Amino acid sequence: MREKVIKLKIMNKNKRHIGLIMSSVKTRTAHSRDRYQQLKTKRNETELLTKQKENKMQKILIIINDAPYGTEKAYNALRLAMTLQKEHKDAIEIKIFLLADAVTCGLPNQKTPNGYYNIERMLKLVIRNGGEVKSCGGCSEARGIDQLEFIKGVQL
Repeated sequence: MREKVIKLKIMNKNKRHIGLIMSSVKTRTAHSRDRYQQLKTKRNETELLTKQKENKMQKILIIINDAPYGTEKAYNALRLAMTLQKEHKDAIEIKIFLLADAVTCGLPNQKTPNGYYNIERMLKLVIRNGGEVKSCGGCSEARGIDQLEFIKGVQL
């Protein structure tokens, strides 16, 4: 920045000089103007990169390979999926793959005791919130359930 002094003469109606006003104005030199543009461009690029990172959707694949009941592995995997969906909403894309004994997680009409977690309900909630659930076809066939109807939204 360079300081520039401006002098203004004050004249009356008869063009007589009646005063003088001096004012200083800060102006940019060519060098400072170029540096200002560089910083502004850099800031805009940084903001653009930040927005791009924010707009990128994180894709998460969860592979479940244990039976729905007996251990809590399927339960904990679905809890993780539901928590991620709840906390990050549109920033993530959840995909679940049911493998081995976990293919039975995708069967409807699961009966569990009161107060006990229900994998069917949890899977439906993940699907309702935009998650994608696929079941291994070979694993389903090996267990004789490939011809059975799966929970709506579970793809074989």
